[in-house]
Amino acid sequence: MEKVSEPNDEVDNSPQIPIKYLLMGDVSTKKIITEFSSINNSSKIKKEINQIFSKICRNQSKKYNERNKISSKDSTYYFLLTYPNLLFIILVDDNYSENQVFELIEKINEEKVPTMINEETKELNPNGKKELKNIIDFYQKKNEEESNIKNENKINNDNNENNESKDDSENSEKIEKININQEIQSNSTEPPEDLQIKNDIFLMTDNKMDIVKHKYLYNYKMWIFCSIFIFIILLIVILF
Repeated sequence: MEKVSEPNDEVDNSPQIPIKYLLMGDVSTKKIITEFSSINNSSKIKKEINQIFSKICRNQSKKYNERNKISSKDSTYYFLLTYPNLLFIILVDDNYSENQVFELIEKINEEKVPTMINEETKELNPNGKKELKNIIDFYQKKNEEESNIKNENKINNDNNENNESKDDSENSEKIEKININQEIQSNSTEPPEDLQIKNDIFLMTDNKMDIVKHKYLYNYKMWIFCSIFIFIILLIVILF
Protein backbone atom coordinates (compact mmCIF):
# COMPACT_ATOMS: atom_id res chain seq x y z
CA MET A 1 0.00 0.00 0.00
CA GLU A 2 1.39 3.37 -1.08
CA LYS A 3 1.58 6.08 1.59
CA VAL A 4 1.36 9.75 0.71
CA SER A 5 2.67 12.57 2.90
CA GLU A 6 0.39 13.70 5.73
CA PRO A 7 -1.91 16.69 5.01
CA ASN A 8 -1.04 19.94 6.70
CA ASP A 9 -4.53 20.85 7.94
CA GLU A 10 -5.85 19.37 11.14
CA VAL A 11 -8.83 17.04 10.92
CA ASP A 12 -12.10 17.78 12.67
CA ASN A 13 -12.52 14.63 14.74
CA SER A 14 -15.86 12.95 15.38
CA PRO A 15 -15.16 9.86 17.51
CA GLN A 16 -18.77 8.63 17.50
CA ILE A 17 -18.83 8.60 13.69
CA PRO A 18 -16.12 6.32 12.27
CA ILE A 19 -16.81 7.07 8.58
CA LYS A 20 -16.39 10.85 8.39
CA TYR A 21 -16.19 11.79 4.74
CA LEU A 22 -16.43 10.28 1.27
CA LEU A 23 -15.58 11.70 -2.15
CA MET A 24 -16.36 9.99 -5.42
CA GLY A 25 -15.00 11.51 -8.64
CA ASP A 26 -14.07 10.93 -12.27
CA VAL A 27 -10.29 11.33 -12.83
CA SER A 28 -10.65 11.53 -16.61
CA THR A 29 -12.91 14.58 -16.50
CA LYS A 30 -11.54 15.77 -13.12
CA LYS A 31 -15.15 16.05 -12.03
CA ILE A 32 -16.31 15.37 -8.46
CA ILE A 33 -19.44 13.21 -8.73
CA THR A 34 -20.47 13.52 -5.09
CA GLU A 35 -19.24 14.31 -1.58
CA PHE A 36 -20.72 12.92 1.61
CA SER A 37 -19.99 14.24 5.11
CA SER A 38 -21.05 12.70 8.45
CA ILE A 39 -19.77 15.58 10.58
CA ASN A 40 -20.84 19.16 11.06
CA ASN A 41 -17.63 21.10 10.49
CA SER A 42 -16.05 19.48 7.43
CA SER A 43 -14.51 22.47 5.61
CA LYS A 44 -10.91 21.43 6.45
CA ILE A 45 -11.58 17.84 5.45
CA LYS A 46 -13.23 18.94 2.22
CA LYS A 47 -10.17 21.03 1.38
CA GLU A 48 -7.77 18.16 2.06
CA ILE A 49 -9.78 15.63 0.06
CA ASN A 50 -10.09 17.99 -2.89
CA GLN A 51 -6.30 18.45 -2.82
CA ILE A 52 -5.81 14.69 -2.89
CA PHE A 53 -8.32 14.35 -5.73
CA SER A 54 -6.59 17.06 -7.79
CA LYS A 55 -3.17 15.50 -7.23
CA ILE A 56 -4.31 12.07 -8.37
CA CYS A 57 -6.05 13.55 -11.42
CA ARG A 58 -2.76 15.26 -12.42
CA ASN A 59 -0.75 12.10 -11.94
CA GLN A 60 0.03 10.55 -15.33
CA SER A 61 0.78 7.06 -13.99
CA LYS A 62 -2.49 6.00 -12.45
CA LYS A 63 -2.53 2.75 -10.44
CA TYR A 64 -5.87 1.01 -10.61
CA ASN A 65 -7.32 -1.19 -7.84
CA GLU A 66 -4.39 -0.46 -5.56
CA ARG A 67 -5.19 0.33 -1.94
CA ASN A 68 -3.68 3.58 -0.72
CA LYS A 69 -3.85 5.65 2.42
CA ILE A 70 -2.79 8.96 3.89
CA SER A 71 -2.34 9.30 7.63
CA SER A 72 -3.79 12.39 9.29
CA LYS A 73 -4.38 13.39 12.92
CA ASP A 74 -6.34 10.55 14.59
CA SER A 75 -7.76 9.63 11.18
CA THR A 76 -6.80 8.00 7.90
CA TYR A 77 -7.64 8.81 4.29
CA TYR A 78 -8.09 5.74 2.10
CA PHE A 79 -8.38 6.01 -1.66
CA LEU A 80 -8.89 3.58 -4.50
CA LEU A 81 -8.95 4.14 -8.26
CA THR A 82 -11.22 1.69 -10.11
CA TYR A 83 -11.64 1.04 -13.83
CA PRO A 84 -12.12 2.93 -15.96
CA ASN A 85 -11.81 6.27 -14.13
CA LEU A 86 -13.71 6.23 -10.83
CA LEU A 87 -11.86 7.42 -7.73
CA PHE A 88 -13.02 6.92 -4.11
CA ILE A 89 -11.51 8.86 -1.19
CA ILE A 90 -12.77 8.02 2.31
CA LEU A 91 -11.80 9.45 5.69
CA VAL A 92 -12.28 7.22 8.74
CA ASP A 93 -11.07 6.98 12.33
CA ASP A 94 -7.76 5.21 12.89
CA ASN A 95 -9.49 2.31 14.63
CA TYR A 96 -11.82 1.65 11.70
CA SER A 97 -11.10 -1.58 9.84
CA GLU A 98 -9.22 -1.10 6.58
CA ASN A 99 -10.98 -4.11 5.06
CA GLN A 100 -14.36 -2.55 5.80
CA VAL A 101 -13.35 0.63 4.01
CA PHE A 102 -12.65 -1.19 0.75
CA GLU A 103 -15.65 -3.47 1.33
CA LEU A 104 -17.72 -0.28 1.45
CA ILE A 105 -16.31 0.85 -1.90
CA GLU A 106 -17.04 -2.56 -3.40
CA LYS A 107 -20.61 -2.39 -2.12
CA ILE A 108 -21.13 1.06 -3.70
CA ASN A 109 -20.01 -0.32 -7.06
CA GLU A 110 -22.13 -3.46 -6.68
CA GLU A 111 -25.24 -1.36 -6.08
CA LYS A 112 -24.34 0.68 -9.20
CA VAL A 113 -24.47 3.95 -7.26
CA PRO A 114 -21.90 5.66 -9.60
CA THR A 115 -24.35 5.22 -12.51
CA MET A 116 -27.10 7.13 -10.71
CA ILE A 117 -26.02 10.52 -12.05
CA ASN A 118 -27.64 13.58 -13.55
CA GLU A 119 -26.74 13.59 -17.24
CA GLU A 120 -26.45 17.35 -17.37
CA THR A 121 -24.43 18.04 -14.23
CA LYS A 122 -22.66 14.62 -14.11
CA GLU A 123 -23.29 14.62 -10.38
CA LEU A 124 -25.07 12.03 -8.26
CA ASN A 125 -28.84 12.35 -8.45
CA PRO A 126 -31.16 12.25 -5.38
CA ASN A 127 -31.73 8.49 -5.67
CA GLY A 128 -27.99 7.92 -5.86
CA LYS A 129 -27.35 10.11 -2.81
CA LYS A 130 -30.03 8.28 -0.85
CA GLU A 131 -28.59 4.86 -1.75
CA LEU A 132 -25.08 6.04 -0.92
CA LYS A 133 -26.23 7.28 2.51
CA ASN A 134 -27.95 3.96 3.24
CA ILE A 135 -24.78 2.03 2.43
CA ILE A 136 -22.61 4.32 4.57
CA ASP A 137 -25.08 4.12 7.47
CA PHE A 138 -24.97 0.33 7.24
CA TYR A 139 -21.18 0.32 7.56
CA GLN A 140 -21.31 2.86 10.37
CA LYS A 141 -23.52 0.47 12.37
CA LYS A 142 -21.51 -2.58 11.31
CA ASN A 143 -18.36 -1.06 12.76
CA GLU A 144 -20.17 -0.21 16.01
CA GLU A 145 -21.50 -3.77 16.32
CA GLU A 146 -18.09 -5.28 15.73
CA SER A 147 -16.57 -2.93 18.30
CA ASN A 148 -19.18 -3.98 20.85
CA ILE A 149 -18.47 -7.65 20.15
CA LYS A 150 -14.74 -7.07 20.60
CA ASN A 151 -15.36 -5.25 23.89
CA GLU A 152 -17.60 -8.06 25.15
CA ASN A 153 -15.03 -10.66 24.16
CA LYS A 154 -12.33 -8.69 25.94
CA ILE A 155 -14.45 -8.46 29.10
CA ASN A 156 -15.20 -12.20 28.96
CA ASN A 157 -11.54 -13.01 28.42
CA ASP A 158 -10.55 -10.81 31.37
CA ASN A 159 -13.15 -12.50 33.58
CA ASN A 160 -11.98 -15.94 32.49
CA GLU A 161 -8.38 -15.03 33.21
CA ASN A 162 -9.34 -13.76 36.67
CA ASN A 163 -11.29 -16.96 37.41
CA GLU A 164 -8.42 -19.11 36.17
CA SER A 165 -6.00 -17.15 38.31
CA LYS A 166 -8.24 -17.63 41.36
CA ASP A 167 -8.57 -21.37 40.67
CA ASP A 168 -4.82 -21.68 40.19
CA SER A 169 -4.26 -19.94 43.53
CA GLU A 170 -6.68 -22.26 45.34
CA ASN A 171 -5.17 -25.31 43.69
CA SER A 172 -1.69 -24.14 44.68
CA GLU A 173 -2.77 -23.84 48.32
CA LYS A 174 -4.27 -27.34 48.24
CA ILE A 175 -1.16 -28.78 46.62
CA GLU A 176 1.04 -27.03 49.19
CA LYS A 177 -0.97 -28.51 52.06
CA ILE A 178 -0.76 -31.98 50.52
CA ASN A 179 2.99 -31.62 50.06
CA ILE A 180 3.43 -30.59 53.70
CA ASN A 181 1.50 -33.61 54.90
CA GLN A 182 3.46 -35.89 52.60
CA GLU A 183 6.71 -34.36 53.83
CA ILE A 184 5.75 -34.99 57.49
CA GLN A 185 4.91 -38.58 56.72
CA SER A 186 8.00 -39.10 54.61
CA ASN A 187 10.26 -37.92 57.47
CA SER A 188 9.14 -40.94 59.53
CA THR A 189 10.41 -44.39 58.54
CA GLU A 190 7.61 -46.17 60.39
CA PRO A 191 3.97 -46.57 59.38
CA PRO A 192 1.38 -44.33 61.07
CA GLU A 193 -0.15 -47.35 62.87
CA ASP A 194 3.18 -48.24 64.47
CA LEU A 195 3.72 -44.65 65.51
CA GLN A 196 0.34 -44.60 67.21
CA ILE A 197 1.04 -47.87 69.03
CA LYS A 198 4.40 -46.57 70.23
CA ASN A 199 2.79 -43.40 71.42
CA ASP A 200 0.21 -45.38 73.42
CA ILE A 201 2.97 -47.55 74.95
CA PHE A 202 4.91 -44.44 75.88
CA LEU A 203 1.90 -42.98 77.65
CA MET A 204 1.27 -46.24 79.49
CA THR A 205 4.92 -46.45 80.58
CA ASP A 206 4.83 -42.90 81.82
CA ASN A 207 1.72 -43.60 83.87
CA LYS A 208 3.32 -46.74 85.31
CA MET A 209 6.38 -44.79 86.38
CA ASP A 210 4.14 -42.34 88.20
CA ILE A 211 2.49 -45.23 90.10
CA VAL A 212 5.84 -46.77 91.10
CA LYS A 213 7.11 -43.40 92.26
CA HIS A 214 4.02 -42.85 94.38
CA LYS A 215 4.33 -46.31 95.96
CA TYR A 216 7.99 -45.75 96.79
CA LEU A 217 7.21 -42.50 98.60
CA TYR A 218 4.44 -44.20 100.56
CA ASN A 219 6.79 -46.99 101.73
CA TYR A 220 9.47 -44.51 102.66
CA LYS A 221 7.07 -42.58 104.89
CA MET A 222 5.90 -45.81 106.59
CA TRP A 223 9.46 -46.79 107.44
CA ILE A 224 10.12 -43.44 109.02
CA PHE A 225 6.94 -43.63 111.09
CA CYS A 226 7.74 -47.15 112.32
CA SER A 227 11.28 -46.17 113.26
CA ILE A 228 10.04 -43.23 115.31
CA PHE A 229 7.45 -45.40 117.04
CA ILE A 230 10.03 -48.08 117.99
CA PHE A 231 12.44 -45.40 119.23
CA ILE A 232 9.75 -44.00 121.53
CA ILE A 233 8.92 -47.47 122.93
CA LEU A 234 12.59 -48.16 123.65
CA LEU A 235 12.99 -44.81 125.32
CA ILE A 236 10.04 -45.48 127.65
CA VAL A 237 11.38 -48.92 128.60
CA ILE A 238 14.81 -47.57 129.44
CA LEU A 239 13.53 -44.72 131.55
CA PHE A 240 11.01 -46.72 133.49
